[in-house]
Amino acid sequence: ISNITVVGNNLAIARPKTNLDGTSSLELLVSDSSGNCQTETIDNQPGTASIFSYPYVTDNNGNADVFFIDTTNNTIKRAFKNGSSWDKENILTEQGNILRLSALNINGNPWVFYINSSDNTIKTAKKENSSWNLETAVQRTGIDAISICEFNGKPQVAYRYAYGDGVGHASREETGW
Repeated sequence: ISNITVVGNNLAIARPKTNLDGTSSLELLVSDSSGNCQTETIDNQPGTASIFSYPYVTDNNGNADVFFIDTTNNTIKRAFKNGSSWDKENILTEQGNILRLSALNINGNPWVFYINSSDNTIKTAKKENSSWNLETAVQRTGIDAISICEFNGKPQVAYRYAYGDGVGHASREETGW
């Protein structure tokens, strides 16, 4: 499972769920030190659970940020805790197919990375103040997997080409990717 993270001192995972009535929901499961699991509903939608694709959780100073794709309109969204409720914001709507969503938090700024299979790019969005800044990190045909991390306060992305064609790496520097 690729979307487990530590939130505070607890493990957390986001998951799509199909409810008995045919609706779907996005849930956050958080374990405590005793092994008990608390479940919170982040969002409810009509339709099937595929509406929430690739949920990914990061830690934002002890709180969960949950990034997911709403497949009804191909929108990447972020859910975050506001008191006892969950607020959601749209990050971007993409014309192509969004694959392999990943996210991380660097110095309190959330970053989201994804593959757009329609234009063969790895794209990223970083939240600064109240807006999302969008960039293309890599453009190359056949990217089918990504892994991201932070090194010295800068995002790094490793990626694999389909069909055993090799791997690559990109780093965000002051002047760009």
